[in-house]
Amino acid sequence: MRIIDKEIEAIARQMEITPSIFKKIYCRRLKNGETTLKEKRNFDCILLDRANGCTVYHLRPRQCRTWPFWQSVIKSAANWQEAAKDCPGMNQGKLYSPNFITGKSQNDGTVGSVLLAGLPAEEIERYAG
Repeated sequence: MRIIDKEIEAIARQMEITPSIFKKIYCRRLKNGETTLKEKRNFDCILLDRANGCTVYHLRPRQCRTWPFWQSVIKSAANWQEAAKDCPGMNQGKLYSPNFITGKSQNDGTVGSVLLAGLPAEEIERYAG
């Protein structure tokens, strides 16, 4: 998960550590200079507790806040269903409008352009849980 300095500072403050220490423990630097949260061996986010959820939920980075409405996920129904296999919260709860989903995906914290790939609005609404 990509994370920016402002998000690092807020989470570090909550944890009562410095941003520098937070970065050393919880982050890694990509070759392109971006900072991401480390992952556990099973590829879960280092801040995710499977039993209790995100340990910093109210301060989670933008990329986490926009899940599952990432451009790569909403690109097709197949992508959506593949992502839903590992996310117990998907395909449940409130349905969102295509406009809401498009808005979230345009600033999702990931790389790429908005791609709804011609997915009909009713199909987006059907899968958007």
